[in-house]
Amino acid sequence: MIIPYVHQRSYGSILRFCLEALYHSSNAVNVPIEVFISTSDQNTSLPILEPPESVLLHSIRAKSPYGAAFNKSFLLNRAYCYAKKNSKLLLLDADILVSPEALLQGYVDLEVYDASYLLTRLNSEAYAEYAGGCVFVTAEGYHTAGGSDETFVNYGNEDVDLYDRLVETCKVFRANGSAGLNLLEMPHRTSAINPANRAYYERLRQQSKREREDRRLELQQSLNATCFDCYRKQEQSK
Repeated sequence: MIIPYVHQRSYGSILRFCLEALYHSSNAVNVPIEVFISTSDQNTSLPILEPPESVLLHSIRAKSPYGAAFNKSFLLNRAYCYAKKNSKLLLLDADILVSPEALLQGYVDLEVYDASYLLTRLNSEAYAEYAGGCVFVTAEGYHTAGGSDETFVNYGNEDVDLYDRLVETCKVFRANGSAGLNLLEMPHRTSAINPANRAYYERLRQQSKREREDRRLELQQSLNATCFDCYRKQEQSK
């Protein structure tokens, strides 16, 4: 389970609520989980709750080459490198509360399970269309898709781009929105979508099948290089 985290005012309490929901859900359905909180904040203490026995909690701090800009893809890729390669990953935004039902359903034998249709904002209707935020994917499937594209900086379109590639390379099951309220997005101040991200994503949508395949290979190679760098730093720290 990977939670990319950026320190913002009020986001600390949101992360605590997110972890509390995960701990409760893990215990309720007797599903042991391993949680990676990935952040590029070097000096901020993480608002981490003590996990129960069913949860193994890690915090990963990686210095971002993108400066102060938030890069969700960078955080996801770094955390992927520390996860077991035969594991099922949950790519989870820190502002989402996961119910026991959603957690249990996501760990069945599916290559990709997108629970986004079950996501509801407080005091609003369920999402009609959404990609990202809460996606279960095998580690192998994440790698095959090329991981998350770090060209997307700040907010917007990185989730949709990754989801597009998962659809092309994996068997994706999307949860039915009528299945009930299984996920809840906590309200908080949001940042505007980076217009450069939107323009980049629109260019990607115009690519041919061959161009998309070439891009996935390039992203896979970049992800492999990232994992090698993480492994080298781990060895050096021993």
